[in-house]
Amino acid sequence: MHTIRSVRSGVPCAGLLFGLIVCLAPAMGCSSSSSSPSDASTEDTSSADTSTGDTSTGDTSTGDTATADTATIDAHEAAIPCGVPTDCPAPPNECVVNTCNANVCGVVLLTSSHVMKAGQITGDCKVLVCDGAGGITSIDDATDVPKLTTVCQTNPVCSGTPLAPHFMDAPTGTSCVADGKLGKYVCGSTTVPAVAGTCVECNVAADCSFGDGGFFGDGGGGGGSCSGNICI
Repeated sequence: MHTIRSVRSGVPCAGLLFGLIVCLAPAMGCSSSSSSPSDASTEDTSSADTSTGDTSTGDTSTGDTATADTATIDAHEAAIPCGVPTDCPAPPNECVVNTCNANVCGVVLLTSSHVMKAGQITGDCKVLVCDGAGGITSIDDATDVPKLTTVCQTNPVCSGTPLAPHFMDAPTGTSCVADGKLGKYVCGSTTVPAVAGTCVECNVAADCSFGDGGFFGDGGGGGGSCSGNICI
């Protein structure tokens, strides 16, 4: 009888042990078969993500846009092959000098130490030079004195800020016949800005002469009169 009770009491113990194993299975790292479908769906989701990669592949078209933009770069900045500087695009002016280094075109931008060979205006107290950025600029030049165009102006100089041509007016009544201007023979009055430094017909009646019917401005008089620097 003792043996029989031991066998019967062992049955529930076995059931209890089985239940304990089942209960502890998750904690022991065991996975149930129900988790497999979930994992499979996860794999499907990752497969869907692969299609996202296809979408990013479409973005490579952006590279074409960048290439198009590159084409707008100035020719002097692009990598243009060359053998000598003259193979490169013609520069816009003499302040930009072509170079050819390692068979690639380049440029050197000259500074204000380079005086332009073209475009200079004599006697304007200015000189055209390079600006160091590929352009041309004008700076003062006191040695570029203005040229005399009439005997009624003297002592040409560059003065003021910025420098500009200036002259002294010849004394009133100075003969300006040498100017060769028909009907104008004397320098205008220095007290009248409108005619100072210019050759006029007369300043006063004494500048008018009738002689042989013409006005000679020889100061000989002759009954004429002067009005508005014109003999009448």
